[in-house]
Amino acid sequence: MGSVYTKGLSSFPFTHAAVELLRHNFQLSIQSSSHDTHITEWEDQMLGCLFSISVVVQESISVLSNGDSATLTGPNILDGLEISLRHSRHVWGRSTHNLRSILYESLTRLFAEGEFKVNYVMDLVQVLGTLSLEARQGVEKCLLNLLYCLGNHDSRSSSRLLIDDGWSPDSLLSSMHGH
Repeated sequence: MGSVYTKGLSSFPFTHAAVELLRHNFQLSIQSSSHDTHITEWEDQMLGCLFSISVVVQESISVLSNGDSATLTGPNILDGLEISLRHSRHVWGRSTHNLRSILYESLTRLFAEGEFKVNYVMDLVQVLGTLSLEARQGVEKCLLNLLYCLGNHDSRSSSRLLIDDGWSPDSLLSSMHGH
């Protein structure tokens, strides 16, 4: 299906479509923001999706950087996620809630320590629930930017230019303030 390094998520169209769904829903939530300081159910689902996809991508990239592309925890994990998302597109295509369920199920199935991965993601979401709205949205923006830009190398695409909006790890860390 291609290298994550050379082609990003564009080699994984259903994974990229899942990130696009999250990005679209995030932008809609920003436009109609209620400025509620408590984590909402939707935010919980969004963060669960972002962290799940990030775990799979990071695991795949880590294995590739070690030069061991033949292991089951390498690109095959990202390939496995892509297959799972392709077969279930009719379930998650418009639903962050359903996407999170599919991603958690995929983590459990694709990793030998899958339950641990799901618990790790849920712990991250719980920790972020204790942070300010600004911090949570900053993490969401940063992860969306990193994942979305992995799949968009077309310089003509105006929708790819999220970096200019300060959606980077450096800008995230510099913008966080106490609760």
